[in-house]
Amino acid sequence: MNNYISIIKSNGTFQFKNSMTSTFEWNLWEGKITDKFVILSAKKHYYDGLNEICLRICIKDGLWTISKKKDGVVYFQKKGHCNTSGTNPEIEIVLSNGAIYDRYCSVRDKKFVEFLRRHGLSSVRKVNPNQTYYGWDIYSARGNAYHNIYTDGKKDTTEEDCRNYEWENPNLYKNSITVNVSNASWVIEDSYNFWDDHHSHSIILYTTEDIYTLDELLPVIQ
Repeated sequence: MNNYISIIKSNGTFQFKNSMTSTFEWNLWEGKITDKFVILSAKKHYYDGLNEICLRICIKDGLWTISKKKDGVVYFQKKGHCNTSGTNPEIEIVLSNGAIYDRYCSVRDKKFVEFLRRHGLSSVRKVNPNQTYYGWDIYSARGNAYHNIYTDGKKDTTEEDCRNYEWENPNLYKNSITVNVSNASWVIEDSYNFWDDHHSHSIILYTTEDIYTLDELLPVIQ
């Protein structure tokens, strides 16, 4: 799951709210606050080289940059702005887990982060929820996975047994999941995958509606 953290201004300096210090550590993420920048980064060596993700926020003007690198070469970059001025500014940040090359981080407004927390969501995608979703249902010695779909629409689910001859234990299984959703205004996809080298867990809301009008309709995913 994701980690939601806040950075607040206390006695004229910024600190991580949960620890009230200038440093932070969680699941390979490391953070530090200097007099000029807030920096959060995670890195790890994989078979294809050193993978890194980094968020850098300029305290003076609130400009932030998210960069992803492989062996020091930037292949993805996103920029934005947050409020670092005023008497009591508070910056809300979401950090994901999983393999470094699959991770993301984001700077979000407080109202939106509170909405995500209420429903156990990791992100929202403003797209038509009526589509086909794919995932895995696995229970094996090499790890586990599951794929759940929640919706106010109709869903048709198909499972395919993907075991091979090596899977002699009938209590172990590996099924591919296909879910077709129709007549829906929203879909929540809960995808957990800790199998082999895949390590991720995302809970994504798909909708074109105003998310705050769905607040009382959506389930809480735990």
